[in-house]
Amino acid sequence: MWRFMLLKERDKFEEIFAWKGIRCIRDHMWTFICNTKLYYSIIDTWSTILNDCENYKADESPMRLFFTIGGLNWSLDVSKKVGMTYPIFSNNMDDMLSKYPTRKLQDIDMVFFPIYAYEHFYLIVYNMKKPAFEIIDNMKREEEPKLYYGKIPSILHSHFVKYLQLKGFQVLSQMIRKLKPSYLSMPWQTKSNSADCGIFVMRHMETYKGDTRNWETELRNEGFGQYKQIIKLRSKYNNVIMSSNINERKDEIMAEAQKLFKEGAQQTLVMLANTKVGGSTSTKRKTVTFSTNLTQQFDEA
Repeated sequence: MWRFMLLKERDKFEEIFAWKGIRCIRDHMWTFICNTKLYYSIIDTWSTILNDCENYKADESPMRLFFTIGGLNWSLDVSKKVGMTYPIFSNNMDDMLSKYPTRKLQDIDMVFFPIYAYEHFYLIVYNMKKPAFEIIDNMKREEEPKLYYGKIPSILHSHFVKYLQLKGFQVLSQMIRKLKPSYLSMPWQTKSNSADCGIFVMRHMETYKGDTRNWETELRNEGFGQYKQIIKLRSKYNNVIMSSNINERKDEIMAEAQKLFKEGAQQTLVMLANTKVGGSTSTKRKTVTFSTNLTQQFDEA
């Protein structure tokens, strides 16, 4: 799958993912390459896939709804009055809910709003059943956190409260209105890694279910170990997007990826067959020792 994504001779505008108006092209998928900041359509695609996954969640797991950046960002324009941008927000909410007709707003436990501002991705999450208004960011904000996010959280808060009120959820609207943003602190937060903020957002969206004490991302503290995990996640998320059951291009992509894999395996066999062993003429076999923990649970996540 990774080899298929890296094909440079292909049209960079080729659609790699498509579902009900959500599109992701090859040029944007190339941002999965290491040390590259993701394009926002990757996050939108991920939101779409996670929303589908909620159809198969465990009964004890909260019902989560994930929004997209593409429709949201225009409603958070700090240069315009809130009254001017609210209709954009309302239409985006209506459009998202219409894509999942069996998912009613009153049944939603958590709402995830991925944010892209000042060239940085982070999350704003509302817990509707255990009232909370949370900002989740991979970057440590040791000074006053509010300074880093500007007016965006307050604009979103105003829009969301108004939307709930106009949809008839008066009690819920009043409860949400009173909430103040809390800035979550996590052991795996970083001081200098801004290039991977999109990958962190994807991992946070995938794993966060409202319980900060038992939240398990399997991410290590900042360092080389975490860096290797991020590389694996880039490959994993690339593969998940292309092979998603809701991806209208899945069958075509899987067939091409399988063909590339077979061609690569055949080339490897030819190279091995033509390789001559040089150097030592000793016939003594070498002893190879494997780690007892070669595959960690993180790789299976």
